[in-house]
Amino acid sequence: MAINPNWNELATTTLNLWVSRNFANLFTSHKPLWYRLRANQNIVTGGLGVKALEPLMYPTTTGPTLEGVTDPYIEMTPSATTGATNAEYSWCEKRLSVSIEELIMDQQGSDTMKINYLNDFVKNISMKKFLEGLNADLWAAEGAAGSDGSSRARLGSIRTYLNRGVGTDGGAIPPALAEQTGTAIGTTPLGSPGNINRATNGNAYWSTPVNSTTVAAGSITQKALNNIISLAVCDPDAPDLLVTTRGNFDEILSILQGYQRFPNSALADAGFDAVRYRSCDLVFDQNCPASNIFCINTKYIKLRCNSMQPVFTEKPDPHRSIFNWNARWVGQITSGNLGRVHSRGSAFGS
Repeated sequence: MAINPNWNELATTTLNLWVSRNFANLFTSHKPLWYRLRANQNIVTGGLGVKALEPLMYPTTTGPTLEGVTDPYIEMTPSATTGATNAEYSWCEKRLSVSIEELIMDQQGSDTMKINYLNDFVKNISMKKFLEGLNADLWAAEGAAGSDGSSRARLGSIRTYLNRGVGTDGGAIPPALAEQTGTAIGTTPLGSPGNINRATNGNAYWSTPVNSTTVAAGSITQKALNNIISLAVCDPDAPDLLVTTRGNFDEILSILQGYQRFPNSALADAGFDAVRYRSCDLVFDQNCPASNIFCINTKYIKLRCNSMQPVFTEKPDPHRSIFNWNARWVGQITSGNLGRVHSRGSAFGS
């Protein structure tokens, strides 16, 4: 069979066409958090900069503060500041790779069959591997290197972001809760997501309220669930996404079924197994750590990235008989408020 001299160009164009049509939808339909961020327009593309900076919310009274200009003829530093004004995150770099042996491609026969095989490969193998890698980062342990958003190799972890430290209140507005100043959850947990140390006195505003009261499996009640959710309610802010384990989800669902009230869930409409409770979508994630429930206000979480349409380029391998393409994706999970607009139950059920 004659080889199409334009095959490599045809294949590269095919892959990039597939990305333009499918990447964003497959990405955001993979996990409830990604879907919710996209619905809230909190997936932000372009304009990376050296670091990802997020302005802080609910700071302390002593910093960060912005000094106003009282006399423009005297004051020469109208933007003078004290304390930290932004959380700082490092960009994470990932690659979506397609590598196929030349023999396997030859066995497909015609160019049309090869293109069909290439489309199936990038969807069912390359994309799934890419997304599962992101999901592993999203649920990395509290002590995992780079899980605080400081690594080029991985995204920040929800488990590390939604944790607490032993720092004092320091006059936070609104005041820090007692659940924000206890010992952090996890083995040797990282305490400086966004490059702000939670253990520093006055930095309790950067800690997530954690309810560590034990609720045994099989003994979950509405009151216990409400106690955790309410920790994330602050003025007009409230969580909109509850993520827990499969066992906890089933137990909570059995409780709610007695009330026979199931308002529509946008996540359920999107194909996720979800129910609505207290204006939150309740879902389970197989990677959520045992005996945990996370109450997330996605208004204060962003996925920032270079693009939701990464571009494939051919990367010939001089040592192996393979076709090889790579698409480079750069991004990070960021937040300007990891405090009392979220909450976590760390000894909750199964």
